[in-house]
Amino acid sequence: MLTAAELSTKLREGGYRVTSQRLGVYQVLAGSGEHLTPERVLERVRELHPSMSLNTVYEVLETLTALGVIRRADVGAGPRRYDANVEPHHHLVCRSCGIQVDIPCETGRAPCMEPSSLDGFRVDEAQVTFFGLCSRCRDNA
Repeated sequence: MLTAAELSTKLREGGYRVTSQRLGVYQVLAGSGEHLTPERVLERVRELHPSMSLNTVYEVLETLTALGVIRRADVGAGPRRYDANVEPHHHLVCRSCGIQVDIPCETGRAPCMEPSSLDGFRVDEAQVTFFGLCSRCRDNA
């Protein structure tokens, strides 16, 4: 997680103004340890900024994604989510409740798993997603 000073520096270097809304959205997402939807970010950030709109949250999330300080955690299931963990990692996704859990990569670089044939592609990012049931949903089944 970046400090407010580190995020401010990255925003300025990227040509963006440092605003309390940008800092607040990042703080909510990074502090959650979860993969949040824009709607969940809005619910939580409204404690700091009661008048913030969903449109502003989307704009801030896309700005932070463009800067590389967060990433979209689209795993092909459910709504769009964002992740403050930008280190290479994979995901576990519960088919029942939708929770997403990070699985760190052992190699320390992306992609963490190399395909057997690249057919001329230069891979610069890989996302591996494992689907199943989390322990809570499995126990309740």
